[in-house]
Amino acid sequence: MTARYSSAKIPAGFLMLLFLFIHASAQSKSEVPFKTLRSLILVTVLLDGHSKTLIFDTGAEHTIINDRRNVMISAELRIGKVVVLNCPVAMADMSNEQQQAFSAVHADGVLGQDILRRFKNVRVNYSTNTITLER
Repeated sequence: MTARYSSAKIPAGFLMLLFLFIHASAQSKSEVPFKTLRSLILVTVLLDGHSKTLIFDTGAEHTIINDRRNVMISAELRIGKVVVLNCPVAMADMSNEQQQAFSAVHADGVLGQDILRRFKNVRVNYSTNTITLER
């Protein structure tokens, strides 16, 4: 006895949901390259589509971008392959002392705990110069 399979088509909506699920799962883990300069870890991110170099700072409570506007924004942040929506980002004019520190390492700001704690695991691998972010 042979098995018979239906020739019924799979609904397009189901296939789209399956694709989105697979795509979302694939994007839940990302290895982000970093470089070190003056004992600071620097990562490149996209903030609302604009490339920014941020100091990876697990001791910083907030993510801050050096900017004269002095406002809080909600932004899309892409770190490697992971996209984090509705990220609170402070756009703040840093003091002269902090500006000098940022300028010395060519940093645009700080990536803080408000973003990092959205991940289940954050691992820094100095031998490969990568940070693994996992949701």
